[in-house]
Formats: sequence, structure tokens, C-alpha cells
Amino acid sequence: MGAGVWFPLALEFVAAATIMTESRTLQFESPRALQSLYANDIKLLKHLEDSLGVKVTTREGWMKLEGDPSRVDKAQQVFQRSMSLEFSGISSISELP
Repeated sequence: MGAGVWFPLALEFVAAATIMTESRTLQFESPRALQSLYANDIKLLKHLEDSLGVKVTTREGWMKLEGDPSRVDKAQQVFQRSMSLEFSGISSISELP
């Protein structure tokens, strides 16, 4: 037999990055209480999603935040701050400076 050329097959293993996501549901007194926090303006929720890189879903009297755990924490802080400001006389995050 003749001499042959042998090329080893190089296998490349690429480890997929593990992406940690968290889902957190915030409960509110009523749908109206929840809607008052964002002035019932969906554009404000979209802005929050874009700014923090989280997904926000609202239904009835609850809101679900999904994404990287640290970003979910920040989004939750926005709504906690908004709720405390509402008690101070500022009615929604749309009134924040």
C-alpha cells in the first residue's frame, strides 16, 4: 500500500455559558394599586425593561420580574421606592424628576 497522509480530526468543545435568570412575583393590594405605580402607562414599563434588561409582566394585582438576579433586584427597588413615594404624595414613577 502506498503512503498516505493522515490528518487528525480536531474536535473543539465550546462550553456554553450558563445564564442565571430569576423570576420574582410582586403582589399588590389591587390592580389599581399596581397600575398607579406606573401611571397605567405601558411605555414606562417598557422603558424599565430596556433600561435594566429585565422582562416585566403585569396581570391583575401582580407583577413578574424576570432576568439576571441583580437586575431583578434593581427593578424591585424601583417599585419599592415608587410605593414609598406614593405614600409621600407622589402618585407614580412618571412624576419622578
